[in-house]
Amino acid sequence: MYKLVATDLDGTLLNSNHKISKRNFETIKRLEEAGIIVCLASGRMYKSMLPYIIELGINTKTIAYNGAMIADENSNVIYEKSVPTDFTNEIIKHALEHELHLNYYLDDNLYSLKDDKWLKLYGDRTGMYADIVNTYPTHKPPTKLLIIDEPEKISELYEELSFKFGHEVYVTISNIEYLEFMPKGADKGSALKKLAEFYNIKQEEVIFLGDASNDLPAIEWAGMGIAMNTSPKNVLSAAKKIAPNDADTDGFSIVLEEIFGL
Repeated sequence: MYKLVATDLDGTLLNSNHKISKRNFETIKRLEEAGIIVCLASGRMYKSMLPYIIELGINTKTIAYNGAMIADENSNVIYEKSVPTDFTNEIIKHALEHELHLNYYLDDNLYSLKDDKWLKLYGDRTGMYADIVNTYPTHKPPTKLLIIDEPEKISELYEELSFKFGHEVYVTISNIEYLEFMPKGADKGSALKKLAEFYNIKQEEVIFLGDASNDLPAIEWAGMGIAMNTSPKNVLSAAKKIAPNDADTDGFSIVLEEIFGL
């Protein structure tokens, strides 16, 4: 019944140490042996996803930057959207005025104006460390912008900035400390639809697993949208199925073993 399984990384496939457990690794191998296409779909930059692609040995297309980029099996970018220049200037100005940490992504590179605790937090989680610059590169629009701050501050900023800029860009919370800004129309759901079209697979034949608000569009679009049991309420209510365990206790594998009879 299902031909494609797409999964988020952090909080879903990866445990809290950002590792793939032996059971999750074996589940993916068993799915592939059964002829199921397995794809990764993350808010991360592609470079940050590549080690997991190599570890798993998967040879499929990949959704990065919350759907603003899709790369093929050979790491070639086959789809990409950029954040509009006018909005980019607005959010840079806002971040500077309010002394917020802003990650700036362009050409799958990460740039920051300052090396602070938020950049260290991000680097420790993803293995990606920024080029520290005096000004952000402007030869073309960025793929994504990301503000990092305390969870309470991120919630406040989401309410403020999604209201102010939501008609121009896609605004979402991924990790509780991350407020992400992508091009309008670039989200995991839209990218998952493109992925299914690439493989000539029907919507009802697609499974997606995720745990955060940025996974919501893909959970809603997939024929079987699965939320981890640690997901926020809006994600849990949208899911057709909820993994009974969290990412540290192989919820990814448990729910797929049940669906596929592994």
